[in-house]
Amino acid sequence: VVAALSQIEATLEMQLQKDDSSRIGMQLAASKDGRVLQICSIASGGLAEEYNCRDEVTSRSESSHFSPAGITWWDLPVFRQSDIITAVNGKVGDVDMMNELKSSGSLDFVVKRKLRGGASVLPWLCQAELRRNCSNGEKWGCGFRPSQDGSDTLEVLQVHDDGVVARWNEAHQELAIKVGDRIVAVDQNFGSEHMLNALQDAAAQTSSWLFTRGVLTPSGTIESAPEEVVCGPFDKTSGQKLGIRIGRCLDTPLKGVLLEPQCAGSTVVKEVVSTFLVDQWNQRPGVSKVEAGAVVVAVNGCEDPSLFASELSKPSVKIRLRPPRVVFKANSKSDAVSAAAGHAAATQTSESAATNFDDELRESLATRL
Repeated sequence: VVAALSQIEATLEMQLQKDDSSRIGMQLAASKDGRVLQICSIASGGLAEEYNCRDEVTSRSESSHFSPAGITWWDLPVFRQSDIITAVNGKVGDVDMMNELKSSGSLDFVVKRKLRGGASVLPWLCQAELRRNCSNGEKWGCGFRPSQDGSDTLEVLQVHDDGVVARWNEAHQELAIKVGDRIVAVDQNFGSEHMLNALQDAAAQTSSWLFTRGVLTPSGTIESAPEEVVCGPFDKTSGQKLGIRIGRCLDTPLKGVLLEPQCAGSTVVKEVVSTFLVDQWNQRPGVSKVEAGAVVVAVNGCEDPSLFASELSKPSVKIRLRPPRVVFKANSKSDAVSAAAGHAAATQTSESAATNFDDELRESLATRL
């Protein structure tokens, strides 16, 4: 799983038109082997920023690129910091691509965007628990192919209008399986060949799919962790309950988990139950809220996750949390443009954040999935 997540990437095609007076407005760096160009930053006032802010970007906010909650998915065709340019006008290699960028007025880009995107992308994971009626020959209702990026996952090519997946999508709109998603595991079978064999089992009535896609974040936000907050005390009287469920970040079920740096192996808030003590606290004005996805740092001052459950059972409870990262929600045209384009000023990719993220995924995913 770790190897798959680190290799999954989306391929995007974008076009720019320039003249002698215009500038592209991207800072680029060649890879050590000279095969590709990485986007280091997007400058204000250039063609790339203009392309990112075009009306088409906001109009597509009503399509599959955005969830009902306004999350911007990674396959939106905009130039982003950390994107990898693999070809310009069919030319490959850093020297030939740079020559095209300097001499050609019409520029066709092929861009790769990694799921683990450093400055721009965070992986999102979800489990779909599917059930079908084998007696009438019902199909899963989804078309696949082995992915072309070396991740040994399955890429979703089509979601049919009827079938099991369509029913799942109708019932779980914010957890819907979309074209372009990558299936990482099917019933704990990994690798495209094993997953296809499991999906082709005509007798299988149920199937559990682990699928992933990327989430675009404003540039510079991945490196900065949210500040910790203290919630409570929650004083239990007359048999009152907290109404909170915690667990490891990647424990099943995964109901749309955003895998953030320094979070993959952590204990997080899985659920806050309505009407109980924690939910009542959240209704108070001006308090730091206990939200699903928040990392539990300490309970009653205890930072040992193995003791969190016993601490939560005590009559009075204080919880120290790192709130979930704020994912931009596109509530207007200008908001959608800002989310898609990211900050135009130059920012540097955090190699340490990417390295820590890899280490956490390796430790947590390898044992739990």
